[in-house]
Amino acid sequence: MHPGETRSLCFLSRLKDARQATHYVRRAVANLLPAAAANLLELAVSEALTNIIRHGYAMRDDQPIRLEVRHAGTTLELLVEDEAPVAFSLQDVPLPRLDVERIPELPEGGWGVYLMRQAVDELTQERAGRRNRLRLKKRLPAPLAAPLPAPFPAFRDGPPPDAEAATLDALRQELAVSEQSSREMAEELSTAYESLNIFYTFSRDVSTLTDETVLCRKILDNAMISAEASWGVLRLSSPAGFRLKASAGQLPAPPPPLMPPDAPGLETAVAAALQEQVTRDADGNPVMGLPIAGMDRLLGILLLGRQAGRHNFSAGDAKLARALADQAGISLENQCMVREVLDARLARQELDIAHDLQQQLYPRQLPQVPGLALFAQGIAARQVGGDYLAFLTRRTPDGTLDFIIADAMGKGMSAAFFSILTHVACRSILDLAPARTPGEILTAFNRIMTPDFERFGMYMTCLYGRIDTRQAELRYACAGHCPPLLTPPDGRTRQLETLDYMLGVAADTVFQEGRHPFPPGSRLLAYTDGFTDVTDSEGRMRGHTALLNAWQQLAAQPLEAACRDLLRHALDDAPPGGLQDDIALLAIDHQALNQADAARERRTAPPEAASP
Repeated sequence: MHPGETRSLCFLSRLKDARQATHYVRRAVANLLPAAAANLLELAVSEALTNIIRHGYAMRDDQPIRLEVRHAGTTLELLVEDEAPVAFSLQDVPLPRLDVERIPELPEGGWGVYLMRQAVDELTQERAGRRNRLRLKKRLPAPLAAPLPAPFPAFRDGPPPDAEAATLDALRQELAVSEQSSREMAEELSTAYESLNIFYTFSRDVSTLTDETVLCRKILDNAMISAEASWGVLRLSSPAGFRLKASAGQLPAPPPPLMPPDAPGLETAVAAALQEQVTRDADGNPVMGLPIAGMDRLLGILLLGRQAGRHNFSAGDAKLARALADQAGISLENQCMVREVLDARLARQELDIAHDLQQQLYPRQLPQVPGLALFAQGIAARQVGGDYLAFLTRRTPDGTLDFIIADAMGKGMSAAFFSILTHVACRSILDLAPARTPGEILTAFNRIMTPDFERFGMYMTCLYGRIDTRQAELRYACAGHCPPLLTPPDGRTRQLETLDYMLGVAADTVFQEGRHPFPPGSRLLAYTDGFTDVTDSEGRMRGHTALLNAWQQLAAQPLEAACRDLLRHALDDAPPGGLQDDIALLAIDHQALNQADAARERRTAPPEAASP
């Protein structure tokens, strides 16, 4: 830079952008300050930017930061501006007092301000409007007042005896300063090259790792190498605390498998402050803790230590270790996102399989029973449930028809699995003991299935009924299912009693039976709660009363037309996102024989389960 020149840089509050801005300042002042002073100024700028990002903006990565560097002739002036909601006051931070005899007792706070004040000659902070302004001023070394005399000045009577010696001394002094600066620059370049090499190798390796344990081991190994640590511990966050994921080196004591979130220690302090902590343990050994942060949460804690007698961690050690921890957070966050995508894909596949299984259980062809018109259909929601319905007939026709409609309390594969078990169990019971009544069949089914229900934490509502056309009677047993609707020939629809609790509550439950006349002209409607729980655009449930009134109004229509109207109304009443639960209904109309025959002739194809 030249006297009077000003350079400005605007960037977002991201740590990687702050590092680039710090390097930008270092390059800008390279020809103005000795290497040691430039290095210290670079650390001061890095500390200022890091404090703004971590404390002022609370790690938000979309906030503005402005950095200005000005060559004012005799001074170098730096201005850092941010728009953090809270102003940072230098007076509120007590400067630590350096006492080599009491190093373990030194406070952990205030070192950033101490570093900045050691690097510059003047440090001020103010708030102007909504902006915080931090000003740093550094006096530039004074140039030589006059050019050095020539090694062999032309004097008429020859050089004075002391002029040549003074010239040589000045040259030797300048040469010594140049050599020292060259050595410092060489060491800095060597350190920077080694750091970049470690960081590049680490970034390349972790980008291909998919196993969390291997990834954590790689993170710990590289962090120990970069910080020249003797031991290291890496923990990942969990609801119970910080669980041990990897450890290496000569640990001072075996680390516990789980560290509670409120346990005293350096790890808890790092988690609370969300920034690195460099200190010494009770024995005076250097220890450094670093947070591993994701996009909006703390993913883990990295703890590094050195053996007794080793020097403390430097700002350069902390800087590289912090960069590795930031990269580790990105890698762990990416791995979490990959797992979430895979879990979502597996869940989608599971729902597809469950949907296919459920659709196969819905009746594809209705039985032919003289005097009865039948309807059965189910519509699957986006989340597959456990709805099941079926008509069951005996091998020897006796004028009866059994029916069942059930709803497993669950979603996905588990609910579809219990629907299959219900299908197999009920058909087996009826086939092995055809004389059993609906109540006895439901009692036997509950006794068989309750252990499996308890094992999986499941319940099921069920309605099992039987229509006897010869006796013109309906018999049914209900296990907590939606009350069926019975419409006698007079057209006055009413709800039947639900009688008992759900299946799976108690294995010794004996299910009661209800019996009602079912002469020609009667209708029965059984359904799942997807009909009554449908909500409108204002979030109100449809309810049982609305379904009863709708069914009453459709009493004059043929059975199939009435049922399809109910299905259409349910879909119309659903919210914009669609059904939140499956809907299924089963209906029976007892007609005179000639009416039932005519209805069967008009039916061109059996109803099929609609696709979601």
